[in-house]
Amino acid sequence: MPRGLSKESAELARRGLVSRNEACRVLGLSRATVRGMDGIHLTPITVRGAVYYHRTEVDSLISARSGVSAQQAFAVFA
Repeated sequence: MPRGLSKESAELARRGLVSRNEACRVLGLSRATVRGMDGIHLTPITVRGAVYYHRTEVDSLISARSGVSAQQAFAVFA
């Protein structure tokens, strides 16, 4: 177990969950924007008052966002 990581946090990570803060950091979005995705693109899971998301949902948003960025970049050359 990494230093500074509680047993509960380590267990949630093992189950494939990421905190809202981690999702914000990875996606490069604000907390308000990520909260707005609750129930639409992300399924919020509340554990002891903290919100977590499935890692697979966060990863799929990364893929979708990078695809859109690539389309926008190449549209300049069309």
